Amino acid sequence: MDVFPDLSLAEAARELAAHLEGRPGPRRDGTLMRVSDALSRLEDPHLDLDIIHIAGLDGRASTARMTEAILRRHGLRTALLAPARRGAEALFVDGAELGPAALVAAWRRAAPALHHVDARAGEAGRATHEEALLVLGLVAARAAEVDVVVLEAAGTDRDATHAADARVAVLADVAPAGAGTGASRDAAAGTPATLTPAQAARAAAGIIKPGAAVVCGPQRPAAATVIAQAVAARGAVLAVDGQRLSVTDRREVEQGQVATLTTVARTYRDVFVPGTGEREAHHALLALAACEAYVGAGIPRALHLPSVAHGLAAAPA
Repeated sequence: MDVFPDLSLAEAARELAAHLEGRPGPRRDGTLMRVSDALSRLEDPHLDLDIIHIAGLDGRASTARMTEAILRRHGLRTALLAPARRGAEALFVDGAELGPAALVAAWRRAAPALHHVDARAGEAGRATHEEALLVLGLVAARAAEVDVVVLEAAGTDRDATHAADARVAVLADVAPAGAGTGASRDAAAGTPATLTPAQAARAAAGIIKPGAAVVCGPQRPAAATVIAQAVAARGAVLAVDGQRLSVTDRREVEQGQVATLTTVARTYRDVFVPGTGEREAHHALLALAACEAYVGAGIPRALHLPSVAHGLAAAPA
């Protein structure tokens, strides 16, 4: 089935962008059925991919960017997927925005499965923008034969990315203190009420899969308790910022900061971190710990310091 017959590549890319923009926003049903159905019809591309899944209301984007950059500097082929974002920020392969040819090729593969899901559900239950982009990104990553996918969660309690099966789960701050009583639900889903820290943690903990390596940033006490319970229930292994991970000797410099980052595997002294502020240094620490867990297949393995330094320096602030 050719979903773009008689169109040039540029025309097909524009049609695809318009199609994605026309899909509905987040819904209140909180189901993974649409995504799971579409992925199943595509022979489960996510099960062929190594995935590092990153959640949290504060820090997930910068942690994801630094994680991808460090892994790429270690010689791995990477995909960075952020399906809750739109346009050029959503899909990257090997550090570059997914080009029109790869994007259209992935859509030609993914479209029949998504159209089937839409037809079964009817207009009111069509796959959302986030769900379609997640399926598209996973299909593109498998086609590109990347080594690892860094997947950025949506940051809501109704998150299609939870359909992924990640080897490494990273939880940045899931309920930052500045968010009032907790994390706001996605306003587009029609639920303006806030989540408590425990509820926000319970939603974010959906990325923790059985046997995963889990890297956790500083959390409010109620959130930390929920995350620890989820880790124990799923037989995962937990490393927590402030216990086995730490930032020391931090100083601001031009265009960023220099800090000493200590992980389970080693101490990385005087590394440059893009962006300013202590929180950004802790995001770099989470990225390092996630990369260590990934390259060590769940057991943190020390990384090559020059590759870490080059990766962090090249990551967008």
